[in-house]
Amino acid sequence: MNFRSQNWPWAALAGVGMLALAAVITRPNHARANAHHLPANPHTDGDGRTLVAYYSRSGFTRLMATEIARQHKARLVELVDPSYQGALGYVWAILNSHRRTATITPATLDVSAYDTIYIGAPVWLGTSAPEAWAFLHNIELAGKKVVLFNTLSGKFSQRYVEQFAALVQQRGGTFGGHLYVLSDKQTPEQFVAAVREKLS
Repeated sequence: MNFRSQNWPWAALAGVGMLALAAVITRPNHARANAHHLPANPHTDGDGRTLVAYYSRSGFTRLMATEIARQHKARLVELVDPSYQGALGYVWAILNSHRRTATITPATLDVSAYDTIYIGAPVWLGTSAPEAWAFLHNIELAGKKVVLFNTLSGKFSQRYVEQFAALVQQRGGTFGGHLYVLSDKQTPEQFVAAVREKLS
């Protein structure tokens, strides 16, 4: 075994560490900036038969979820995970990006009143944050149309979207597609404009 092959795990770990450090430095600033572009109380009961449930770490997914809910007159529900609060939460978020479980509040919801369910989260290292998967596992999907939406600053794996769709179908639902908007190097105003264009 040569030196390069012996040391690739350390190089991979260092790469993850650099990504996490970058997130710690930049994402809190995004969260503060994005907070100014949200309604005082973005969570609504809505008056339609659509539910929008989302997890947001930096605020971009919250902006996208709020716009989806506004356009569809949908109920808007935030999924909160205390595991990733604070600056170190960004590090753990990167390290746990490929998990399929999470401790979320609310853990589940009665979705019997809804025909369509939007589930959103940021993309971390190519896949949706664990909170989206956890919520998908915890609700009744029979007869429901489920739409996945993501915000991301890089790329996502199409395989993960296919896995998400397969899980929806296995549990009796219909996969309604995947919406995503790039958040990298965008002001909140530019991002919201991109979301509206995507939804038009």
